[in-house]
Formats: sequence, structure tokens, C-alpha cells
Amino acid sequence: AVTSSSISVNAPNTTSTYTIELSRAVGTCVATSSVAVNVATCFSLNPTVGLNHPSILCSGNPVLLVCNYVPSGTIVPTLFWSGPNSFTSSIAQPTITNSSALNSGEYTLTIDNGGCPSSKTVSLSVVPSPTVTVSASSANVCSGSTTTLTASGAQSYQWNPGGGTTVD
Repeated sequence: AVTSSSISVNAPNTTSTYTIELSRAVGTCVATSSVAVNVATCFSLNPTVGLNHPSILCSGNPVLLVCNYVPSGTIVPTLFWSGPNSFTSSIAQPTITNSSALNSGEYTLTIDNGGCPSSKTVSLSVVPSPTVTVSASSANVCSGSTTTLTASGAQSYQWNPGGGTTVD
């Protein structure tokens, strides 16, 4: 028998009850107490986490976090997301509307299936949306003439002509 005030026990295969008998003096003033140790049916959920968009997102767009896992056993798992700017959520697919640079960083999902938690992380970078301006060298042109359109404020441009015009 162990005679210290605390013991460490390995998880039993089934729920077990541990009893302690306390005494003040040998053979007199005896009291007993017991505690049940429940065994959690642990199983690996192996969740996958991600974003429902690229990992670099322009500000103002929603952040769409994604969690997928295959339930197993009878225990309903609990989910907990945490992330930058004090973000928390307990749903599998949370959305952050109107993102900003404050939402950049790592988002961690912890999923617990009855005492056996596992965590996965996904990273996100929210960058400022470009402010694009466009101008024409001449807003009024005669048919058959040309005007020069100039854009600024972005790293790359893709012109989409309208009205049957072509881009030279």
C-alpha cells in the first residue's frame, strides 16, 4: 500500500474507483474516501484546417476558416478556434467579416474528443486593398482616333475593353 498523500496512476482500461483510508493514530479514528477515475474513449480526429480562399487576402474581404474531421465513437467533440486580434469561436467554419491587417497571423483549432485534445494551425496574411485610379489623356475622342488610358496604384493590371474596342 502507498503511504503518501498523493499518488500517480496510469489510466486504467476501464473506469476505476480508488479508495483511501485515513487514520490519526494506528487503529483509531479511521475515515475512508474514494474517487472515480473515468476513462475517456480517445480517438484521433485528425482534423484538417484551412481557409476557404487564398492565404493572402485583401482587406475588406471575409475570412472563412474551415475545419474538417471525421467523427468517430459516441463522444461529440468540442471545437475551439483562437487567433489574432482576440479572435475566438466554437463553430467548425467561422467567418470574420470585413477583414483588416489586424486579422493577419496564425489561427489555431483545438478539437477535444473527451479529454484527448489535438490542435492544428493555419496562417493568414491580410494586405491592404489597392487603391487604383485611371485616367484618359482625352475623355472625348473622334471615331477612329485614339486616347491613352493610364492606371496607377497596383502591381499588375489587366485591361478589359468595352464597346467593341481593342487594346493596342
